[in-house]
Amino acid sequence: MNRPAWSQVLVTFNESDFHVRDYPHTDAFITVANVAGYTLHNILVDTDSSAYILFIKSFEAMGLDRRTTGPTGNPLFGFGGKKIDAIGKKYF
Repeated sequence: MNRPAWSQVLVTFNESDFHVRDYPHTDAFITVANVAGYTLHNILVDTDSSAYILFIKSFEAMGLDRRTTGPTGNPLFGFGGKKIDAIGKKYF
């Protein structure tokens, strides 16, 4: 049987898959994803968040160069208000 690799199969949902107990909800969860052939672990999916963060270890493991990032413009603030200076911003 000739099948596409699991990472090439589209995951889709339709109205019949929509079974939530409490809606709307903003529950965060942790997942794993394959991006450009690299497995990224511990990805936080938070629909209530405005920051999309890729840690430097993952960035470098993907063979990306820090010099290809642009200025972030704004600092990030962690839980408790601690300021975090991001290395840069990159669009994928």
